[in-house]
Amino acid sequence: MSRSPRLAVGAVQSDADSHWITWALLGAFKRRQLEVQHFFGDSSLAALSAAATITGAGSRHLDSWLMSPGLCRELYERSTTGMDLAVIEGRFHGGCKTQNEAASLELLCDWLDLPKIAVIDVERVDGCRLPILPHGADALLLDRVAGARSLVRHQTVLESRYGIPVLGALPPLRAARQSIARAPHGSPPSQGMCNELGAVLERHAQLDRLLEIAERGYPHRLPCGFSNCRCQGSGRRIAIAYDAAFNSYFQDALDQLEAAGAELVTFSPLNDERLPAGCDIVYLGGGQPELFADRLAANQCMLASLRDHYRAGRRMYAEGGGLAYLCQSILDVRGARHAMAAIVPAVAHFQSDAASGVPIEATLARSSWLADAGSRLRGYTSGRWRLEADAEMESCLLEPGFRSLALAMRGLVGSLIHANFAAQPSLLGRFLAPWPPVAAPTVC
Repeated sequence: MSRSPRLAVGAVQSDADSHWITWALLGAFKRRQLEVQHFFGDSSLAALSAAATITGAGSRHLDSWLMSPGLCRELYERSTTGMDLAVIEGRFHGGCKTQNEAASLELLCDWLDLPKIAVIDVERVDGCRLPILPHGADALLLDRVAGARSLVRHQTVLESRYGIPVLGALPPLRAARQSIARAPHGSPPSQGMCNELGAVLERHAQLDRLLEIAERGYPHRLPCGFSNCRCQGSGRRIAIAYDAAFNSYFQDALDQLEAAGAELVTFSPLNDERLPAGCDIVYLGGGQPELFADRLAANQCMLASLRDHYRAGRRMYAEGGGLAYLCQSILDVRGARHAMAAIVPAVAHFQSDAASGVPIEATLARSSWLADAGSRLRGYTSGRWRLEADAEMESCLLEPGFRSLALAMRGLVGSLIHANFAAQPSLLGRFLAPWPPVAAPTVC
């Protein structure tokens, strides 16, 4: 296990998050010319990420529920090579984990020897009832601190109570927070806002002390257990939908596919007229297709190309918004209907207020190219889409409560569960295995 500088940053209140503090930290470190790799502490894809905007490197995911200690260490090592610092963002439960939380940031800290920086939203502190910190917390960062006097008051109380230092604070920044809250789901803060966040925290934080904590010596080394995907995908060509409408993927899974010999090529459902030539598999990830429904519906050439791929019996994997795109139509944020690829006999309803990121473990009821019947699938629900299906659409999940979340139709596997295939090598390997095309009937 390397001893590269790293910090775990997590909220300790159930009704708060650490996004703004983390964005400000990334911005402040970037202002110091540090190359930072950001991780989320689970694989839900529900959290808003600004890492790519700030650092130029997209967020990656570590997950104690999905991954073994060895796999977490492997993915961490691979992703931090050449980086100056790693920041792992999540939530410290303090013994109060909810039923919708399976991954544990505390466990990641144990596995990876991570210093713990606890984030307290001072506006949510209820009198003398202070939040429970994770065992061995190293320092505090305070969010929504209204001025210097408030900082001194909270710092005095919290340092006395917990016996660890307050090393930074972020003001309320109400206008900025409201602008993000009003923005469409998944819209990251602008580069200008991120730069300002970094500058603000730099004025109100002891960054040198935080870096000292990140660089501390570790009392022991844990063995690094590597579990590479050893499947051979030489010659397998996988077309990845990637543009403003579709952009939610687990980068580690894509990296492992490439490492195994697959050729990944990107295409844009918004702008391209056809799929990349010679692709064996089409991979449509999540994103915000509801914001671009008019343009997606207008690109009839791409829709026809997708239908041709399906008719030929070639493989497709679609997740979240990618599955909605393959339906007969989608209902967008205004409730307007837009015709889509019409491969899946269903209408996709966008749900702006539905819960996302709920951990789920389901059993596959029948075999597909992705997995055999009886296999277990772990992931996190998308929540943003509901399919209103025709009777002919058959679920591939066994549990009655989950049957609307996944389907298998010849070469197509579609899911409303975000599955991090880097954490499930058996599924990742099926992307690379040979598959005989299964002729499909004509679709309109």
